[in-house]
Amino acid sequence: MTQFLKVFLATLLTLGLLFLALPALLQLADVPSFRLGDGWLLVLAWRNEAEGTGIEFGVLPLGILALAVALIDSHRQTR
Repeated sequence: MTQFLKVFLATLLTLGLLFLALPALLQLADVPSFRLGDGWLLVLAWRNEAEGTGIEFGVLPLGILALAVALIDSHRQTR
């Protein structure tokens, strides 16, 4: 169980850091506005307009992804 929590938290932290660095990368590449998902399943929304830029991401899909990675890792280690 401890290994599961370590993997879950490490994955969540890595995804969080990725999303912290993502605005700079998207801004440098001059990526137009886009949205992945909607409502509770919002993964990522990027706004790049003349008025400004902004990024928004959903915590629920990131948490589910981190949980899935931790479950797969714990299943792999029990084999």
